[in-house]
Amino acid sequence: MFLTLTVVRMEAANIEETLIADLLDYYQPKRFVEVFAGGGTGADVAKSKGIRSIPWI
Repeated sequence: MFLTLTVVRMEAANIEETLIADLLDYYQPKRFVEVFAGGGTGADVAKSKGIRSIPWI
């Protein structure tokens, strides 16, 4: 059971990265504000695309 939950969480994280990357590609912003910057996934994706990321804590 623990392994199943871990795999589901990993897949959800990959989907989140893909979703953020797709949205950044589509809208092509100059800055990205991550309102819920818990794990920093959005900031990491934005940085990889050369977009300035502003965490909102």
